[in-house]
Amino acid sequence: MTEIPEISQAQFQFIMPHPTEAKVALMPVGDQWQLPSMASGVPMKRYYHLYVNGYKVQQLWDWDIAVMYQAQYYPTEDFNDVRVVYVVDNLDKRDDLPNGGQWFSHDELADLPFTEDYMQSILKTYFDEQTNGIPERRTPWGRIGWHQQTMQWLQAQLDKHGYTLASDVQIMRVWCITALYKVPTNKGDLYLKAVPPTFAREVRVTQWLREQFGTNIPEIVAYDSDKRLVLMADFGGQTLRKFSAEISIEIWREALRQYGALQAETTPHIQSLLSLGAMDYRLDTLLPRFEALLQNEEYVKPNWSITAQQIEKARQTLPQVRQHIEALQAMNLPNTILHGDFHAGNISVNDDNYIFYDWTDAAIGIPLLDLHPLTHWDLNEVFPDDPTAIEAIINAYFDGLSNLAPKATWQTAYQHTKVVSIVYHAVNYQHLL
Repeated sequence: MTEIPEISQAQFQFIMPHPTEAKVALMPVGDQWQLPSMASGVPMKRYYHLYVNGYKVQQLWDWDIAVMYQAQYYPTEDFNDVRVVYVVDNLDKRDDLPNGGQWFSHDELADLPFTEDYMQSILKTYFDEQTNGIPERRTPWGRIGWHQQTMQWLQAQLDKHGYTLASDVQIMRVWCITALYKVPTNKGDLYLKAVPPTFAREVRVTQWLREQFGTNIPEIVAYDSDKRLVLMADFGGQTLRKFSAEISIEIWREALRQYGALQAETTPHIQSLLSLGAMDYRLDTLLPRFEALLQNEEYVKPNWSITAQQIEKARQTLPQVRQHIEALQAMNLPNTILHGDFHAGNISVNDDNYIFYDWTDAAIGIPLLDLHPLTHWDLNEVFPDDPTAIEAIINAYFDGLSNLAPKATWQTAYQHTKVVSIVYHAVNYQHLL
C-alpha cells in the first residue's frame, strides 16, 4: 500500500440492510440524511490500517454486525478527512433504528438530500447488485449469512474436538484475500482462517504438508475444503522478521536450511501436490505465460503505477528472460513445492522449531524460484551492509537442497533465478488480479 500522510480524521460509514425488506438505514442530520457512521477512533499513518480496522467493527449502536466488504473510500486531497464506506450484515436482524433513523428503498432515495454527494452513487451501486446479482468474484465473507454460517461451523468443530470457548472470537485480519480469527479456548488459542476460491489450494496443501512434515507445518484441528476453512492450533513463537542481525545469523541460516530440506523431500510427490491444487510453474510453462501476460492489456496498461515506456521496456527483456530459462532447463533441475510468498513474515521461530505457513500460493517449480521476496527485501533490510552474512544464509539454503544437486549447481542456478523468480512472481500475481 502507498504511504500517505497521517489521517487525522476518519469516519467509518455503513450500508446497513433491513432484515427482511430491500431497504437500507439512513440517519437524519438536520434536514439531510447520511449513512450510519462512527469515528475511526485513532489517527492512522496508512490507508491500509484504516481499511483493516474498519473490518474489525463488530457493533453499531448496540447491534451486532459483520463488515462484509468495503464499498468505497473518499479522502480529501491532503488525507486530512477520510470517509470509508462498508457494507455490513445485520446479524441481529433488527429494524428498530435509534436516533430518528429510517429505512429507505431504492426508489425513495432519488429526492433525498444527503450530507455527502457520493451517497446517491454508492447506494445505487448497492441496490443494483441486489437486483442484478452479487459479482461472482466477491469474497465469501462479503456475502450475507457467511459470518453466521462460519461461526456455526466453528462451534461444531470445537464441540467435536473437545474445545470450549474461553472468551469471544476475535477478528485478527479481514481483507480481500483472507479472513483470520483468533479463537481463545480452554486448551489454548486456535486460529480460524478462511480463503477465497483463488486460494482454495491452501487448505488441502497445508493438511498434506502437515501429514508429511509434522512440526514444520501448522497443526490443523479441523478443515473443510469445500468451505475453504481451516482451524489451526497456535504454533507460538515469533516471525523470523523479528530476528535482527544482532540476535543471531544462525537462526536465519537454520530457517533457510530447513526450508530447503522440506522442499527437497517433496520432489517425489509432484503429481500429488498438483492434484491438491498446487499451481504449475515448471520452467516450460513460465515463458509463454510471461509473454501472454505482457500482451494482456486488461492487466498491463499505462496507469498511475506504470508508464507505457516501462511496459515496452519490460517487453524488450523477453530475449534475456528466455536465455535465463533455457540455461536453467539445460541444468535439468528437479521440481519441488514452492511456497509462492516466501518471506520472513511467513516463517515462525519457536525455540528450535521453524514453522512455514500461509501456503495460499503453493505451486510446483524449481525450488530457487521461492527465494526472491526473502533475498530482495528481508535479507537486504536485516543485513544491509553485510553481503557475507547474506551469502552464508543463502548457502545454508543450498545445504538443505544438497541431496538433489551439489551446492555448486545451486549457486550457478541462483544467478539465473534472480531474473526468472521475478517473472514467476509476476505471472503468479495475475490470479490475484
